Amino acid sequence: HNFGRAALLNRKLKMVFKDEFLLVRSLFLKVVLFSYVSAFCSFYVQISGLWGHNGVLPVDAYMSKLQAQNHDVPEWSLFRYTKTFDSILSEISLFKPHACADTLMFLASGLGTGLSLLAFIDKPKKLNHPVVYSLLWWLYYSLFTVGQTFISFQWDILLLEVGLLTIFWTVDSSKEKTAGGIIVREMLKWLEFRMMFASGMVKLFSNCPTWWGLTALNYHYETQPLPNPISWYAHQMPDLFQRMGVASTFFIQIPLSLLIFSPVRCFRLLAGVSHLFLMVLILLTGNYCFFNILIIGLALTVLDDKFLYPWIPTSITDWVNADVGPKAIKSWRKKPNRFKWWDIFQCGFFCFIVFMTYFRPDKSVLKGARLPLSTKDLQSFMNSIFMQFFPLGFVAWVGLLLVLHGVDYWDVVKKGQGMSLSGAIKSAMKFIPVLSFCSLVFLASLVPFYSGLNISPENLPISSEVTQPAYSKVAPFHVVNSYGLFRRMTGVGGRPEVIIEGSLDGNTWQEYEFIHKPGSIHRPSKINIPHQPRLDWQLWFAALGQIERNHWLIHLYAKLFINSPVITSYLETNPFEETPPKYIRANLYHYHFTKIQKPEDLLDLSQPVWRRNYVREYSMTITKEHLSQFLEDQHYPNYQEA
Repeated sequence: HNFGRAALLNRKLKMVFKDEFLLVRSLFLKVVLFSYVSAFCSFYVQISGLWGHNGVLPVDAYMSKLQAQNHDVPEWSLFRYTKTFDSILSEISLFKPHACADTLMFLASGLGTGLSLLAFIDKPKKLNHPVVYSLLWWLYYSLFTVGQTFISFQWDILLLEVGLLTIFWTVDSSKEKTAGGIIVREMLKWLEFRMMFASGMVKLFSNCPTWWGLTALNYHYETQPLPNPISWYAHQMPDLFQRMGVASTFFIQIPLSLLIFSPVRCFRLLAGVSHLFLMVLILLTGNYCFFNILIIGLALTVLDDKFLYPWIPTSITDWVNADVGPKAIKSWRKKPNRFKWWDIFQCGFFCFIVFMTYFRPDKSVLKGARLPLSTKDLQSFMNSIFMQFFPLGFVAWVGLLLVLHGVDYWDVVKKGQGMSLSGAIKSAMKFIPVLSFCSLVFLASLVPFYSGLNISPENLPISSEVTQPAYSKVAPFHVVNSYGLFRRMTGVGGRPEVIIEGSLDGNTWQEYEFIHKPGSIHRPSKINIPHQPRLDWQLWFAALGQIERNHWLIHLYAKLFINSPVITSYLETNPFEETPPKYIRANLYHYHFTKIQKPEDLLDLSQPVWRRNYVREYSMTITKEHLSQFLEDQHYPNYQEA
């Protein structure tokens, strides 16, 4: 009798959690591996110029500086043991003493590139093992600890956070849905929610007039760090189109993100598809390395196999080796996965009500008025969502985990293993570590998430005495992070751009052209994804501030003075290829995309892409002699080396 009641309960629970995600998991793992390949390979080709012994910020000088300050890199980093490797390599006379840190960087990025590439192309999925993903995460984490200024981007920490969760999604290689797999998937969906929802809310909390006035896209395409060729064409779209684009971005990032955890399947699919749509648009109109690709992978976790399978070619499903089962495939082919009219009505009605209520397009979009909201309304909205409903959500979350553990254990019993001690231990050994880790990450993630949304952790239903210790334990490993892209729209008066110039006599000046950043007004932008040219990116950030806060630029000048090959490789054109300059300076310009006068101009490739105007001197004229004392104070040992 008890056996029959338990079997009935098991069937009902499986109806509740009927969404299959084996194909989703396989596609997600491929996306993560592709992101690792892109990140490691991009890192490898830039080591010599950025972190090598002759680079802009040598890692050996950074390690020496830490040692002088009685500091060290984190304990889990590969570079914590540089001295050990240095002594070993010196004894066998393989490398110069100072080259050890360089060698470790090449070793870590090279090994990461090779291992992630092998796992990516591995059709039998023999390398889809937690040991492989653990090694990839550790290697990238080690590089992150010594990357300094050039690795301080949100996609770097996002890759670390996603990579660590991915390890636990490969712990159980079973071809069936398990409790541990469901928990990790929910954590990935929680990360997707934090990323998208926070990116929308921080724009409004910043009180930036371009976001509130729906005019941000009038500036975004030209002021983003590295535009691509399509950016210029997107900039030409009419004002109404741009305003609708901003309103749609808010709509996707804020209200639709709340549907990620909806019990209604069509609402969850609406959230996942809208996030995919937004990321594809950003991918097409900007150069953000592997960032959008990685978020696309997170958005896939919101979907399910039944929805994805009809859209994915058979060749791809065979390649990712997603064993979703012949019965499921036969059922999906027999009944194609299409939205029913009722599903379409529900989604459409929800979108219409929310969009009309919060955005009032009759005023804000069509007539150019501000959004009909205030920061007080936002704070009230945040309190109602995250303060009143959070206790119920947290209790439901804990209950869900316990129920899932029961379902997983019952599967063991049903397969004939019986209620033996060994079966219980086997089930618990897979479930308890995942449960413990995900619980720790969930509690820790509340601290940066709520602080980024201007909600004090002390006001949460869960005491900060619980969340803060959890965050303190995982913070050094960047397991949880605060996200929020384009908080304020920069470059409203023009895209600030630092133009470095050199001269042989101090009178005639010639500009350095970098490969990826804007320079000549006639040179169109380039596509560089999934590679990230970190020097060009950092030059964009430098233009937003002062040179006093960007001392690495002085190091760059030092290398330009001696025509260092590791730096001149970053240049599109080097006007001093034969004779290095005697003087270097930098000026700040404001760049704007040119606007077409008639539709035929869209096809005229001879017209300038940019127009610019001089703003001010960014850095004074510098000679070699001016650099010596500064570089010595910065422990920069190799000024005269190429």
